Amino acid sequence: ADRRTKKKKKIVFTGYSSGGATAILTTIWYLEKHRQDPKSDVLCITFGAPLVGDKIVGHAIRREGWSSCFKNFVLPHDPIPRIHFSPRHELGSDLPAVLQAWINPEGSNSGVSSSAPGTNQSSQNLFNVVVDNTFAIASCDSCVLRSSAGGSSLLEAVNEIVELSPYRPFGSFYFCCSEGKVVKVENHEAVTQILFYSLQLPRSSIGSNDYKTYETKEIVPLDNLQAISLQNDDVNSAPNILDL
Repeated sequence: ADRRTKKKKKIVFTGYSSGGATAILTTIWYLEKHRQDPKSDVLCITFGAPLVGDKIVGHAIRREGWSSCFKNFVLPHDPIPRIHFSPRHELGSDLPAVLQAWINPEGSNSGVSSSAPGTNQSSQNLFNVVVDNTFAIASCDSCVLRSSAGGSSLLEAVNEIVELSPYRPFGSFYFCCSEGKVVKVENHEAVTQILFYSLQLPRSSIGSNDYKTYETKEIVPLDNLQAISLQNDDVNSAPNILDL
C-alpha cells in the first residue's frame, strides 16, 4: 500500500461478508496513517459486510470527510449486514450453524447439507432474531429523530429496558435489488431504516442463496433528488424496487 501511494496509484480494499469488515478497518487504518498525504487515493468496497462501528465512529468518519471512501453493497434480504444489531447471546448456536452451511453448502466435510432440516431451522431462528433486533434499532432511532427535544433522554430510557446494539452504518450503501438495479443511499439515518424495512420478505425465502447474488446493472440514487426530474421512472420506482 505504501509503494502504491508513493506511485500515486489508487488503492482499493475490498471484501465479502466478514472480509468486508476487515477491509473497512484496514481502510480506516490507512486513512489515519496517510491523513497528511494529499496523494493518497483509497476506496473501500464491501459486499454483505457486517457493521463495524458505533455512532461515534460514524461521526468521526463523516467529520474527517472519509464517508465517500466507503461503498457498501447490501442485498435487501442478507442478514449478515444486520447481524451486529443483535446481541451475541441472542444468536446462540444458530449463527455458527448457518455460516458453516454457507461455507460448505454440500456438506462434504461435515455430512450436513445446507438444506437439512436442522440448518433450515437455524436459518429461520437467525432471521427472526435479526428482524426483531433490527426493528428495535430502527424504531428507536426513528423516535429519536422525530423527537424535537429529549432525544437523548428517550434513548437512555429505552436502553434501561432493552439492550440495544451500538452498531450503526456509515459510508454509502448500495442496496442490490431483484430487478437488477442498485439503490444508492448516503444518509446514514435512512440506511438504518432501509436495513429494516427492506428485510421484510416471505418466510419461504429464508435459507435461500440470495446472499450470494451480489451483482449490479444500474444504480438509482436516493440522495439529492431535487436534481432529478420527478417524472424519472427510476426515482418513482425506487421504493418498489426495495419492496418498501
